[in-house]
Amino acid sequence: MLGSHNSFTYKTSKWLIFDLFSHFWRCQEKTLDEQYDLGVRYFDIRVRKIEDGYQICHGIIDVKKKFISLDEICYFMGLNYPNSTFRLVLERGDKSEFLRDVEFIKSFKNLDEVIIKKPWETIYKRKEALPIIEYSFEDWTWKNLFKCIYKNLIKNKEKISIEDALEDKSTIHLMDYV
Repeated sequence: MLGSHNSFTYKTSKWLIFDLFSHFWRCQEKTLDEQYDLGVRYFDIRVRKIEDGYQICHGIIDVKKKFISLDEICYFMGLNYPNSTFRLVLERGDKSEFLRDVEFIKSFKNLDEVIIKKPWETIYKRKEALPIIEYSFEDWTWKNLFKCIYKNLIKNKEKISIEDALEDKSTIHLMDYV
């Protein structure tokens, strides 16, 4: 099954300065509709808790999309991408409020798993969930910046082809730039 890693990162950042360096954080260029039309059936949605809902984000980058609740995310995905599944990852923010809110969304059939990023902790996973292989670029820090530039921008990362991922029904292949 083809999945997209950090599915909402096709959107622009809330801060222009971050868009100048988007090659360090952007994982997708196609919209969710375009990803779905290509055959993506697993979406990776990263959020942080904000005062009035949930902000879509990737690491420290907030993109121009927010939802009023986790329920709204689940309804949005179920309505617009009914034959897909998704996972929610709390990138940063209030863990206790997130855990409370997760209790209300476990019944959504499209929801595959819920994770708190630090530490990488799965707090909910459907019983019949498929294994996931991630083909994402390496996270960069100031310490490994040049290594990541080489690996992420110059050297092609080995990964399964999109066609093979579409054919494989036993594993979710979570990819950058589908």
